[in-house]
Amino acid sequence: MKQPTSRAAYQEAKPTLSERQTAVLAVLTEPMTNTEIAHALPWPINTMTPRIFELRIKRKVEWHDNRPCRVTGKRAIAWRKVAQTS
Repeated sequence: MKQPTSRAAYQEAKPTLSERQTAVLAVLTEPMTNTEIAHALPWPINTMTPRIFELRIKRKVEWHDNRPCRVTGKRAIAWRKVAQTS
């Protein structure tokens, strides 16, 4: 069984972003849904969605709102970059 601190310790030990995480952040110039991000990259949705999860853990992206997706028309979560403070 993993300790509850395992994920936090791993994230502290590996503070850098992967190439794919960096690519997602580069595309995220405005609030976008997962499908919009995947469409902009262009990547399969199941390649991009885990990157959003990882970036949420690292506190690089956050929930913005729920709105209709511009690609599918379905209601979805729009993500935005977290404003970095010094």
